Amino acid sequence: MSDGWDAAALCRREDADPELWFPAGYTKAPDIVQVEDARAACGRCPVLAECLAYVMRSEGGQQASGRHGVWAGLTPKERYELYRGRRKAVAA
Repeated sequence: MSDGWDAAALCRREDADPELWFPAGYTKAPDIVQVEDARAACGRCPVLAECLAYVMRSEGGQQASGRHGVWAGLTPKERYELYRGRRKAVAA
């Protein structure tokens, strides 16, 4: 992942199910439940801010369809929209 902060991430714990953060989709009922479960786990994570900073840097301007998983409690589409919003704010 990165330069050491990720060792404290809840998703990296030995007892964490890595599949939780990678639902098959993001819009169907079972997937929405999985996304909400991942969000809840992310919300308890001690390195949430570091995770968000990392994923925003690593994904850059990549379209939502090129992104994968729930990171920092956000779906690929949500991270893309956040990235675009930040870019617009800087340009203004």
